[in-house]
Amino acid sequence: MARNPALLLLLAFALLASPTGCDGDDDVAGDDDVSADDDTGDDDSTGDDDSADDDDSADDDDSADDDDTDDPYVEPDVFVIPQAFAPGDVIAIQYLGALVGEEALGVRVGFDGYTRIEGIEEEWSSEIVDGSYRYFLEYEMVPAVDRFTHDLEVPLAARAIHMSFFVEDEDGDRTYDDRDGEGYHQEVVFPYIGPLLTWTDEAEPGAGVVVTFETSMPCRGTVQYGPTEDLGEIAVGDEADYVHHVRLEGLAPDSDVYYRVLDNVGHAGEIHHFHNPPSGDAGPWRFAALADAQDHGGGAWAQVASALDDQADDLTFLAFTGDLTAADDPAAWWIFFDGGRALFAGIPLVPAVGNHDPSFDQGAPDESTFERYFPAPDASPAGYVHRVDVRDAALLTLDSELPDGFAEGGDQRTWIEGELAAITAAGEPAWVFVQWHVPTYDAGVRTSESDMEALRGVTTTFEGQVDWVFSGHEHLGQRMVPLRHDATPAPSGQYGRDPSDGVGYLVLPPAGMSPRTSVAAAEGDEAYRRDWPAFPPIDPASDHVDSELGWVRITVDGDSLTAEMMGVGQVGAPVAPHVRDSVAYTRP
Repeated sequence: MARNPALLLLLAFALLASPTGCDGDDDVAGDDDVSADDDTGDDDSTGDDDSADDDDSADDDDSADDDDTDDPYVEPDVFVIPQAFAPGDVIAIQYLGALVGEEALGVRVGFDGYTRIEGIEEEWSSEIVDGSYRYFLEYEMVPAVDRFTHDLEVPLAARAIHMSFFVEDEDGDRTYDDRDGEGYHQEVVFPYIGPLLTWTDEAEPGAGVVVTFETSMPCRGTVQYGPTEDLGEIAVGDEADYVHHVRLEGLAPDSDVYYRVLDNVGHAGEIHHFHNPPSGDAGPWRFAALADAQDHGGGAWAQVASALDDQADDLTFLAFTGDLTAADDPAAWWIFFDGGRALFAGIPLVPAVGNHDPSFDQGAPDESTFERYFPAPDASPAGYVHRVDVRDAALLTLDSELPDGFAEGGDQRTWIEGELAAITAAGEPAWVFVQWHVPTYDAGVRTSESDMEALRGVTTTFEGQVDWVFSGHEHLGQRMVPLRHDATPAPSGQYGRDPSDGVGYLVLPPAGMSPRTSVAAAEGDEAYRRDWPAFPPIDPASDHVDSELGWVRITVDGDSLTAEMMGVGQVGAPVAPHVRDSVAYTRP
């Protein structure tokens, strides 16, 4: 007999042992309202003056310090009243943070990744952050006894609200409270980010999955899940935080799983569905490889993600070779995750780090934000390096932002040599794919020869062991002829593992950035690059080729493989998905 999801929700609240919880917004637009009338999700229970400041159960030092259980409640510096609101309502932004003792306080408010949205009659202010325009409104807050407050009408088009707070001195210099660069935010559609599916060593393909999502306030996230929409099981996050990684373990291979995410006061997202893959070879299957979403707020990535989602029913996972975002900025991350919200909720994502994903403010790439959403395995030798075995294939991910590791004796090269040796010794899995961001073979003009050579050393180990390598960065989709590690065509002219065969290299089309068309000039020192691509065809009289937004679809069926480069048109001019290039072969 199926269990009642509402009763399971109440059980989740009991497990979380919190009288207050995250942010109390149980009627947010887009929510599945499961507890609008339940006292645990009522407006007065969380986020208002009484619960945030006066409730002994939340604020009593003794209960917080002496209780053996982990109390997931964290008193917020910023929240809104009422907690249950919809677009068009007026909310009061409440500030109790580090600047609360100042005489005057301003608030900067943005929406949907600090983009311009419809329904705003006021004049936008803007600034450039990491190459992107950030649009916002600024207001003077009203002081109260122990806080500052500002009333805001929520635009009808808003999906998320972003907030930072500032004090301005007589010279116009400002001091900001922006939560150490992360900003404060309030979801209008729950959750703020996600859900998205990933795998880890603790939740491997076929046996489990990790459900990741972000809430507006720190709490312990919860996932209800089961084989039908009745759900039936509960998994609770390990600790209170904004970003939640909730493991679903012990899943039956080759099974349907339904789930939804919750916080611990009544928010409940919509029910999503994914298919847990079988173990080993179980007939034909597919995955997609993407690169360079890199959306500055124009919506091109959402255009591509929607087109892929329409064709995604049979995809086992998504390989993403980097440049997920336009910059390592909270607004850019929100744009990426919201654009792919429907896609990521149903298909596990296996990403690599691109040059736009880390921060550029340090001598070495700072991948802390990336790993906040995609925690690296403990065994990773450096950066975001890992192996995932799915069905009868292995996907090995390297980090091209740390190119020294690709050289002989480098940590990444040593790691992948060990993984390939283990696969060869075991004779399985049958197919081996590798991904990183910057290509080692590229007919375009963006990737320099020195960048390619810095990474190419690792490919000396690939012949006879690796089938295909995926990269991006160039924003120009290309399929190379079967190549040897010295950049020469394979003697057989075939893709495969035989001594005379070559490895397949794919430079993926962009999934959000405007496609590039330039290739190396026919006359010049880099003309040899023009000999590498089997696709697109290069006219001897031209230095440009046709190019589109898109992705690559890989179909594996026993010893046979098909790689199809899909196109969906140009930025702002979408067309129906179509095959631009295809290659198929069967290994002996």
